[in-house]
Amino acid sequence: MTLSRRSRPPSWTSPNSRKDTRKGAPLRTLCLALAAKWATNASKILIGALLSHILFSVPLPAQQTRGAIAILEKTRNTYHSMKSIWVEGITVTNLHGPNLQSKTEDHFEAAFVAPAKLHVETKNSVTDVLFVSDGQTGALYSPLAKTYTKVDVTKFRKPQSDSGEEEHNSVKGFAGATGMLFDLFQYAILTGVTDAKIVNDEDLEFDGQKVRCWVIRAEYTYPNGSKSESVVRTYWIDKTRNVVLQERFERKPESVGPDSNLGDLESTSTVTGLKLNEPVPDRLFVFEPPEGAKEAGPSQPQSLH
Repeated sequence: MTLSRRSRPPSWTSPNSRKDTRKGAPLRTLCLALAAKWATNASKILIGALLSHILFSVPLPAQQTRGAIAILEKTRNTYHSMKSIWVEGITVTNLHGPNLQSKTEDHFEAAFVAPAKLHVETKNSVTDVLFVSDGQTGALYSPLAKTYTKVDVTKFRKPQSDSGEEEHNSVKGFAGATGMLFDLFQYAILTGVTDAKIVNDEDLEFDGQKVRCWVIRAEYTYPNGSKSESVVRTYWIDKTRNVVLQERFERKPESVGPDSNLGDLESTSTVTGLKLNEPVPDRLFVFEPPEGAKEAGPSQPQSLH
């Protein structure tokens, strides 16, 4: 039996046309609508916050490079403006080649007082080299051979130059002449750099305490005759003083050509003592030939670069 529209019960309505006629229905509907709108806005806010965290807490590659270069520049400026420095440390060098495996450990001590006083000594199990300069005359001494060579340091200066950097230039070659791999003046920190990244922010043990450091990995390219040489340096830079407490040098054989017989070279220099812009004893810049030492004759300045 089919009920006609007129015969259906008055209270019955179809599901699609049913309306809530209970007391407070308009207010309930408004609350539900507002709740839905708030949930939508809250979701948008949450998503926006997450995106902001991802974008700003994780530096983009270009931001990383700019930040790393800025730290390297600040560090270079610290060394260029220094009046004095005393440093000691250890350099461990590993060479891995097809026919050569070697590991050496060098101890170094260096001191510098502007404009051109310099003391550098490197020691390992087979050799010991010392260079001392009072700013005018230098002496390169080999205890093993018991010979020393005097050098006129003033020949390294450019005429009429009052630049502190030029003063550093007048003696920096002698630090390398001793075989010290640690860059006392940090001249190489920006020269030839092609890329740099902040790879970490960590503590480094130094002088019995933990020092917070930036860890910067930088890539460099240098001309080498008709070819170019690529190396990687990693620096641990004291965030407070902007000084290098550790540096690692890496070179692959392919960086100097496919026919190179050189192996992988890696050296890590760790600073164990450092005084910046503090008094340095004058005795470090005075060379007194040890008993039995002989003078080998004047050295040509260019031979020490």
